[in-house]
Amino acid sequence: MKIKLVYFFLLFLLCRTLTGCSDILDAKPQQSLLVPSKLSDFQALLDDFALMNYFVSGLSSVAVDDFYTTDGGWQSLQPIERNAYLWKEDVYDNQVDVSDWNTPYKVVFNTNIVLDGLSDLSLEAEHLDESRAIRARALFYRSFAYYALTQTFFPAFDSGESSNKQIVPVQLSSDVNEPASYRSLHELYQMLISDLTDAATALDNLASIRARPSKMACYALLARIYLLLADYEDAARYASLALEINSTLLDYSTIPLDTDRPFPNSHLNANEEVCFYAGMTSYSYHRAALTFVAPELYTLYEEDDLRKNILFKKGDEGINLKGTYTGNSSRFAGITNAELLLIRAECNARLGNHEQTKIDLTTLLKKRYVTDTFSDSVIPDDDLLNFVLLERRKELVGRDTSWSDLKRLNLDSETAITLSRMIDGVEYHLPPNDDRYAFPIPQAEGHNPS
Repeated sequence: MKIKLVYFFLLFLLCRTLTGCSDILDAKPQQSLLVPSKLSDFQALLDDFALMNYFVSGLSSVAVDDFYTTDGGWQSLQPIERNAYLWKEDVYDNQVDVSDWNTPYKVVFNTNIVLDGLSDLSLEAEHLDESRAIRARALFYRSFAYYALTQTFFPAFDSGESSNKQIVPVQLSSDVNEPASYRSLHELYQMLISDLTDAATALDNLASIRARPSKMACYALLARIYLLLADYEDAARYASLALEINSTLLDYSTIPLDTDRPFPNSHLNANEEVCFYAGMTSYSYHRAALTFVAPELYTLYEEDDLRKNILFKKGDEGINLKGTYTGNSSRFAGITNAELLLIRAECNARLGNHEQTKIDLTTLLKKRYVTDTFSDSVIPDDDLLNFVLLERRKELVGRDTSWSDLKRLNLDSETAITLSRMIDGVEYHLPPNDDRYAFPIPQAEGHNPS
């Protein structure tokens, strides 16, 4: 695989300040001719917030059916956005630099520099704990990057033969001469589970700011992965381990309704519901005035549901998304305590633990409805799983989970759906389990088709 980002990082190592970085949110590079050689250098690489926390693909959120645009809105988009919106097979339209693919691999390259460099350091005993923590943060970031890649560019995991095909290019070395190896989805997820379990042992329960990895973040990402693997017992277990560390939820009755940016800036710990802060690769579709919330989704929110006015803004032509946990116009792609409750609720619903499912749903929804208006009596006994999945869609709207959910739920005929869109009088469809649910790997990168 040709990983062009290697050359970017050779320059990066010469130009980026790698020492004395006092503020990880300062995205302005300073000049330095140093290469990483000290623990502070390696931590500074991981503290490149603009890269290490903004690598989740935005293309898949263009393709989901929670939003739509008009004919004119579609015409105003970049070619890659227009093609993703209509689920075209040729998404990139000869575009060479595809950030949704390249950026996660830049994160992988950064983490491999850290992991290789730490293995070569000779340290005094008093620095070993710090070294282990930096190594653990690198393992988390690399795991999250590979997880994000699988959700956009590879098919849903199933227990059949397809998940054993060697299709995922994996780079575990910073050596530019070492080619990527190819692994199956099964092998990759097992690697991520091993790395995250390892990382959790060396990290504090919570990080000093939510933009850095923590033990809780490791547990939360493990819960996501086990949910994809349909291992509901382990997904519920890791969601519980994470929530034992912090289960704080935003009380939406305290959130202002009359502002376009109702939520605080999450990476500065202003939002304690955030377990780990991440953002999406930005596209104009996400910010466009002509990108509207699907009416079918909007009508799912009851009048006493505060999310209806906090997340959305009604205009003359349609309803726009306004509420995002980034605190600005970019899309949030991190993990929250609310998502962990919903993971545990879904798993318990599937496992038949209905009382625990109702407890978690009630805990969440009491913080989302007007005070004293939500009653657990509305939670059904006979259709509990679908109720959970509906709440998951409503709670996590506009994040990176919708495409992943469509893919995994399409594996079950009971929850599979066909997506449809109309542009310029032509109707487009995306049936369940279609190959287009896996965005193509950019041709410039090369690919092992086996």
